[in-house]
Amino acid sequence: MIRRPPRSTPLYSSAASDVYKRQAHYRTHLNVAGFYEKRGDWKLALQHIEAAMQLNPLISRPYEEKGLLLQRRGKLAEAHDAFELALNRNANDPRLFARAGDIEALQRRWLGAIEHYRDSTRVDPSYTLGHIKLGLSLARAGQFEAARVALSLADALATHERDVREAFAYVSGLEQEQRAH
Repeated sequence: MIRRPPRSTPLYSSAASDVYKRQAHYRTHLNVAGFYEKRGDWKLALQHIEAAMQLNPLISRPYEEKGLLLQRRGKLAEAHDAFELALNRNANDPRLFARAGDIEALQRRWLGAIEHYRDSTRVDPSYTLGHIKLGLSLARAGQFEAARVALSLADALATHERDVREAFAYVSGLEQEQRAH
């Protein structure tokens, strides 16, 4: 039979208990936010995300979730700000750089997108989607040779083969279209 340690041990100190409660409540708020968003109540979803941010202001996930919610709502400037705040808390997550790049790409700001996607591949050179998105943004900026290099790096990683093939085809089509004009 496994027994719990007595409550007088450091495991049950008030500081440890407070940290545990904050962690539990932070996750609960994010889960509830997802529920409200699925119901279509994005304002309540945002309130719960912001409550999670207050409970754990040093963790990037609530800021990322806020960015994703705002992106889905079409509030791209606010979404970009949320992703930047997430990056301030965790600059080692290539997905956060890619998400910020996605916002730039949605606004056709190719140089900003390129910068973020490059950062995503710098943080994790094995992040295939970062290389693919970098290649696509480079092509949209008219840098076709650099786009092929980025896509070749993605291809060498041997994951997302279909996405890489489609990206190469898109880049070729975009280059041909640009030459025709």
